[in-house]
Amino acid sequence: SIFPISGLAIMTIQPLHFYGDPRPNSWKVELLLKVLGVPFEAHIISLQDNEQKSPEHLKRNPNGRIPALVDPNFKGTDGTDVKVFESGAILLHLGRNYDKEHKYYPEDPGKRVEVDSWLMFQMAGIGPMWGQAMWFRYLTEDKGQTEAIERFTAEGKRLLSVLEGHLTGKFDGSNNPRHFLACGQLSLAEFAIVPWSMIAKPGMLVDLDKDYPAVNEWVMRSMKEMNAMEHIGKDVLETKKRLGAVTGMEL
Repeated sequence: SIFPISGLAIMTIQPLHFYGDPRPNSWKVELLLKVLGVPFEAHIISLQDNEQKSPEHLKRNPNGRIPALVDPNFKGTDGTDVKVFESGAILLHLGRNYDKEHKYYPEDPGKRVEVDSWLMFQMAGIGPMWGQAMWFRYLTEDKGQTEAIERFTAEGKRLLSVLEGHLTGKFDGSNNPRHFLACGQLSLAEFAIVPWSMIAKPGMLVDLDKDYPAVNEWVMRSMKEMNAMEHIGKDVLETKKRLGAVTGMEL
């Protein structure tokens, strides 16, 4: 299809190849691809079958993780199709090169760094902490690791408090509510964090609506702006069912 790529003349774009599975880090990439209208082919990587450690996938991501992206419209230093791994790096690649109208990744450098900061907040904080809270509470075979559960639950709640304080204007003293995390607009920051929101209840045993109302409203607002349920609704519902079976909760 004809698609303008940032910094390049209008060209016929080749479909990107997206490797992932129905989990938050993959959803964030799939959502942005669909919202931007970038053509892509999705390839499911089965973690149950350890496909992320296969020699073929390690060529895409030496760390043996998902998601990963192969973009034939750009070439790497070795002259082959560029390979992007780590979900935050993939979002940045898409924002820099395919968000032609700067809807989700602003053109202004000062605004961009605001988005970058919240994107890194997810990568360094929310993803690892919320993920570990889930792991130690439900998934590890070595149950009863109280110290680990308490540690990651407390840190997970602290990160929710950071989001709540920022969205309510607590930290800058304005007390003016924000609709979005950065630049007053839906951005890569929302694409990075919102898909993780379903982990909050079972991971930290919180009720977003009751305990973090500004975060809950922001999640609902962002999902509506992204048209998230139309784009990934089936995967979300299936994952909620699977998590419900694991956690014993209605999600």
